[in-house]
Amino acid sequence: MAFNDLIYPGTRNKIKIYALRDGSYLGYVKAGGNPQTGMAVEDSLGYFAVGPYNSRLKCINLLHRKQLWDRPVKDAAAGSIIVQDLLIVGSGKTVTAFNRFSGKTIWNVTVDGRISAPASFAEGRLYQPSDDGTLYALDIKDGSELYRVKLDGPMVSAVAVGELVYATDMKGDVVGIDPGSGSIRWHTKLDGPIWTSPSVEHGSVYVGHSGGVLAAIDGSDGSVKWKYDAVDVIRASAIAVDDCVIFGTMSGKLYSLKRTDGSVIQTRQLKGAIAQAPVSDGNNVYVATDKGYILCFGESHEPGSQPDQRSDPLSQSQ
Repeated sequence: MAFNDLIYPGTRNKIKIYALRDGSYLGYVKAGGNPQTGMAVEDSLGYFAVGPYNSRLKCINLLHRKQLWDRPVKDAAAGSIIVQDLLIVGSGKTVTAFNRFSGKTIWNVTVDGRISAPASFAEGRLYQPSDDGTLYALDIKDGSELYRVKLDGPMVSAVAVGELVYATDMKGDVVGIDPGSGSIRWHTKLDGPIWTSPSVEHGSVYVGHSGGVLAAIDGSDGSVKWKYDAVDVIRASAIAVDDCVIFGTMSGKLYSLKRTDGSVIQTRQLKGAIAQAPVSDGNNVYVATDKGYILCFGESHEPGSQPDQRSDPLSQSQ
């Protein structure tokens, strides 16, 4: 049975649950530590790691709010992913595939650099960045290395996969990589360190950097289609929803831009920095800030329209 509510790993050893329909508080699950990875969810099962003192990887049944298993995992990187029946977790210099139902280790691989970003998956290949600037392409079946690609700077964000594999680094590089051979097809340089994962939609790659600029790049050849200067640090990835590109800044400003030319559709000033990417279910957009707010913006992506806004200050329910 699928789980259809909003899950928020709080900072007080709790996994909090909210109703998507109206943001009402539905309760919590004890985390047994400070959640440090975010939550990966498939059906009714949720996966997260706690640390740093009680370093465990945990699986909970979100419907019954019961823990099913836990395993020792130290320094887990944010953003575990689920591939078929596998839970892929990066920790330290190791990538591990767990059976998501039992927690049994299926395979693990050691890489040269530390893992500070989640893996991505497409067509049987797992793409794992590391902070020494190496992107590893691994076979999902056994973790064997297919190839590796070296970028100039540290990689601290996941890659995106479309026609090519799109990777970024802290020196402002954006590269398009052939997914079969690992050869670099094109290389584009932006003017600031990139902390964010690229987003791919309709053949365009959207990348924000800490200099405050969001760029739309042609996914086939790396040419820059347009840039928008938000004049503030962009730490969270953008998302494309219908004809909009939505992103936030560390000053708490939320932008909706027209996908075709980067012109502004709407802006909102939120309370707190937006350090995590917005998410969307296709109808609504959900945004969290570091002041403990989650906001839901309803279906409105046309110029001049006003989104329905509901907010739930988490501090009131802690």
